[in-house]
Amino acid sequence: MGSEHRREHRFLYGELPSNPGQAFFDLGALAELAHAHGLPLIVDSTVATPALLRPLQHGADVVVQSVTKTLTSSGFGIAGAVIARKDLAAAPVRTR
Repeated sequence: MGSEHRREHRFLYGELPSNPGQAFFDLGALAELAHAHGLPLIVDSTVATPALLRPLQHGADVVVQSVTKTLTSSGFGIAGAVIARKDLAAAPVRTR
């Protein structure tokens, strides 16, 4: 990302572990890279669940999870979660 970073980039996003490949990346290193460029790191932690992986403790700023996949695998419910290090409603929005 170092040489590919542009002003229009708003965040860095990663899915950990990825689905369906179950690939991993160094969460702490990616958080450092994102923060060095002034970008928040958003992590999708659906497969590992945020309770197990704890992305916020490794530098993520926002964690998303499809709760439907972990709590209601039968498909009878739809739910999602957004967990943030800071209050998202009060956070300033970066503009060009």
